[in-house]
Amino acid sequence: MKAIYNLLIGYRIFIRKNLLNFLLLFFSPRKKFMIYLSQNLDKYIVLRQKMISDKYFQEDKKTSCKKTSCKKTLIA
Repeated sequence: MKAIYNLLIGYRIFIRKNLLNFLLLFFSPRKKFMIYLSQNLDKYIVLRQKMISDKYFQEDKKTSCKKTSCKKTLIA
């Protein structure tokens, strides 16, 4: 499920980035529509970066436990 969500976010970034680049050929970057589109693109980029960093830290935590042979503890 996360893989599909990750692809969907990547697709949205791709569409918005290409649309923004195309519209910048015709409109000034100071127009409200262009600012809104740029902020919307930034929102999706931040979300994608957060997903990537969360995945990295989860994998890093798993490998560090294997190296040090730490035991899982249950929190009651």
